[in-house]
Amino acid sequence: MPAVKSDEKRDHNGRFKPGGAPKSPGRPAIARDFREWCQDILQHGDGRQVIETMLKAEGEDRRFAVRMIVEYAYGKPQQHMDITTLGETIKAYVCVDLERV
Repeated sequence: MPAVKSDEKRDHNGRFKPGGAPKSPGRPAIARDFREWCQDILQHGDGRQVIETMLKAEGEDRRFAVRMIVEYAYGKPQQHMDITTLGETIKAYVCVDLERV
């Protein structure tokens, strides 16, 4: 017989009691706070000055930091992908000689 863990979240058989399962609580609150700070600084604060200062700073990560702040505040821009072949659309015909049809 397997050993039963003595945990307040488990019953006498070792199974989790209702509401006691170790579920992930989701995204941490600090991420939400950072997003709200980014939105606030860009919309109501001196966001333009902050971005200009960051872009003038030394280092490789300055553009990454600006991009991260803007993406947290407004979301990533929509990216489009061209899934065609050399400008032609993909045809759903398989093993069909279109010239004979």
